[in-house]
Amino acid sequence: MSRHLLKISAVAILSAMLAACGTTSSPPPPPPPTPPAPGFVGDINDFYAALAQRESGGNAGVENTFGYLGLYQMGEPAMMDATWYDETAPNETSRNDWIGAWLSRAQAQGVTSKASYLAKPAAQDVAVRRYHNRVAGYISALGLLDYEGQTVNGIVITRSGLLAACHLLGCGTVRDYLESPGGGTPADAYGTTIEEYLSLFANYETAF
Repeated sequence: MSRHLLKISAVAILSAMLAACGTTSSPPPPPPPTPPAPGFVGDINDFYAALAQRESGGNAGVENTFGYLGLYQMGEPAMMDATWYDETAPNETSRNDWIGAWLSRAQAQGVTSKASYLAKPAAQDVAVRRYHNRVAGYISALGLLDYEGQTVNGIVITRSGLLAACHLLGCGTVRDYLESPGGGTPADAYGTTIEEYLSLFANYETAF
């Protein structure tokens, strides 16, 4: 064998070794991201941004005529479910009068009164998510997830739609509506319907 052929063979072997070590080629591209589920609208932060916009126009300091507060228009029962607030006799009433006590979880966020709650949008975000953790338990316990993916009165039922509808009218009302789809369309005191929330807030990411 000539020296010329030996030289070519040595070069070829060296090139193959370098290629195996990854020094002569770029790394393979990363795999593409997993596509979102069909109909996906946004992540959980998008859900809360949309809910705040619909509930209060994004105004953390607003109180409506029925005493519901802030970005998410939380009432006393919701705040009590979040274990942020409590009323005991003789202060216990059926109104959102906010004459009860703000509990340790609220105080940890700097909330000790209605005024301080309205002044702290970040605290309102914490409160609503804690409340919705409790609501998720109600949704499961009442069997509302059995309706997920079904079409009721032309609306495809999703987890985020259920969560928003429960926020609007309570999970008991949502259950009654789903069980009797021809029985009417529940609405709040301002005329906002359960169907609007089931539809408007469908296909967002949720924490449950």
